[in-house]
Amino acid sequence: MTYKSLGFLIRSFRLKRKASLRQFATLLGIHYSTLQRIETGQKSPSQTVMKRLLIISGAQTYQELVHMALH
Repeated sequence: MTYKSLGFLIRSFRLKRKASLRQFATLLGIHYSTLQRIETGQKSPSQTVMKRLLIISGAQTYQELVHMALH
């Protein structure tokens, strides 16, 4: 998965939760500008951010997270 597609996935999940960039960044434990760069594919999400995303979503696997974000 590319940085851009990971960013799209994260943005889709955030919007589905109706969270602002700042709110979601706080949940992930990162600065909102970092989240913005991740969502636009300018930066790769760290392993820590991806793990936190799994915890926040309640997903057990990345495949489940993708399904949750896109459906």
